[in-house]
Amino acid sequence: MNLGRIFRGVAFRIWLPFAVALSISILALGVYYPRVQENLFLRVTEQKFTELARATALSVELSIDRDAFASLAKSIEVTTKSNSFAFVAIVQRMSDGTEQIFAVNPPETPAPVVLRRDGRGLLYTSAPFNTPDLKGSVILAASEEKLSEDIRTLNLPVYRTLGVILVLSLFVVALLARALSHPIKTLTGFASQLRTGHYSVATPSRPYATELKELQDTLVELRDSLSAARLGNDEINRKLVVARDAARDADRAKSAFVANMSHEIRTPLNAVLGLAHLALQTDLPPKQRDYLLKISRSGRTLAGIVNDILDFSKIEAGALELESIPFSLGEVLEQVDAITGEAAREKGISFSITGTDHAKTLFLGDPLRIQQVLVNLTGNAVKFTHQGGVRIDIERRESSAETVSLAFRVCDTGVGLTPAQMEKLFRSFSQADVSTTRTYGGTGLGLVISRRLAEAMGGTITVESVAGQGSVFTFTTRLRLSVEGASVRGSSPPAEHRARLQGRRLLVAEDNEFNQEIVRELLERSGAKVVIAGNGAEALQTLERDPAFDLVLMDVQMPVMDGFEAARRIRQQPALARLTVIAMTANVTVEDRKRCREAGMNDFVGKPIVPDRLFEVAARCLAPAPSGAS
Repeated sequence: MNLGRIFRGVAFRIWLPFAVALSISILALGVYYPRVQENLFLRVTEQKFTELARATALSVELSIDRDAFASLAKSIEVTTKSNSFAFVAIVQRMSDGTEQIFAVNPPETPAPVVLRRDGRGLLYTSAPFNTPDLKGSVILAASEEKLSEDIRTLNLPVYRTLGVILVLSLFVVALLARALSHPIKTLTGFASQLRTGHYSVATPSRPYATELKELQDTLVELRDSLSAARLGNDEINRKLVVARDAARDADRAKSAFVANMSHEIRTPLNAVLGLAHLALQTDLPPKQRDYLLKISRSGRTLAGIVNDILDFSKIEAGALELESIPFSLGEVLEQVDAITGEAAREKGISFSITGTDHAKTLFLGDPLRIQQVLVNLTGNAVKFTHQGGVRIDIERRESSAETVSLAFRVCDTGVGLTPAQMEKLFRSFSQADVSTTRTYGGTGLGLVISRRLAEAMGGTITVESVAGQGSVFTFTTRLRLSVEGASVRGSSPPAEHRARLQGRRLLVAEDNEFNQEIVRELLERSGAKVVIAGNGAEALQTLERDPAFDLVLMDVQMPVMDGFEAARRIRQQPALARLTVIAMTANVTVEDRKRCREAGMNDFVGKPIVPDRLFEVAARCLAPAPSGAS
């Protein structure tokens, strides 16, 4: 039995105060009533003894007058037959004032006890008598012990009656408490069933008082409501599951669509940019060179838009990954100056970088993402600045033995922003002013992506601006310091990269004819010997016939056999396993790069191909050429 549960129960809590009150009342009555009974008994006894003493005194007077002493002795003996009396005595008062016992019963009663009359253990009553020959008093003494015993005997039925009353009262109160608590317990159990989701539980059928009946009706209504709500929730949950699965399918379809569109856009774009690059390396009339330069810039702009859309898709899917490699901040700033600084100078505005004391420091981080953020911010600044210039201020804010916090402030003297425009500046697919889309172009993703990238690198992007007075965008990031002497990717100049390709035999697996032509010419201009394969199967056949190649550039999406399968088969053949395989593809998502590594590829070059990047990756994967190699 769970006593704690009983003591916490409604019935016990109802019964307990009544039981305490009844017990106190019965106890008080058990103390008060016997005391009253005792006092009344003593008064009545004392009055009776007094009357008896008077009657005995009268008998004494009559007996003395008639000289009937035998009758007097008999009277005293009869009086003392009551158990309550200790003794009965006739005391004569002498002429000198002293007292002398004339008669006493029982006869052995000591004279000092008779004459003392101080009440120690005895209750004394007396009555005087007076005759011409004899004067004195009749003394009756009762035993207090016997009187107390008589009182206890008298009170015993009272105690028994009170005890019975107490037991019956507690029992009645217990029945009453149970009668009150039972419906509450029943309704509580009913509510508990509802709480645990058992909405089919039967309604309590016992009739209750008005208030409990109202509670029962309310619980029944709640049960019906919850049952209906559960049915509705089950339907909603079913629809949510369907919607979730549909959303996942849509997300997978979106990712597949973005990847496919990326491939479909980047493949021809690679041909446009590659052929423009090759054409610009030839002797051209000024007008044709201008056309090709504009084609190249427009292609790079389109490539940037495609990159923004892919980056946004990766960020939204939580698939953004950052590199942590040694790099020189100076090289990142050189790239920013080459991209947006050149655009600023062509527009006729100034472009400068201050605070370059950290340019020679080696950091650990993702230089391409830092460059992407700075290019985005400075590109916007150049776009919206028509007079004056754009400046990057670099300052160190916090540093420790292992990390440093850098702030890049991109300041411009452009059109500026209003507070309302700044509120929606970092919203996806939104620009400060809808009209600027027509005037300046853009997708509205650059700043959103930049802020997300900054947050991923432990920093943020804030803006201060006044309409008509320019803007200041502050990009902060926390970088780890690289150990002294760490190699920095891309630290060698492009000419050295191209020099490492001199005389090397390279196999290019590419199905697009334009891309075959571009890659071949780029590599051959660097002194490499290039063999082309139209798909993965042809590449394997070529390698099996002649495995003496220094490097394989492998497109990923090809007919007959794709680049993933071809790379796996190369790794499975001991004679070919030593070869370095570089993925060369328009699919540049994190998943694609992961698949390339899992297939056994050593590095990754995205399309559209940037020549310097291609040379850098190829040179890094190639061992230095032996002395005298042709």
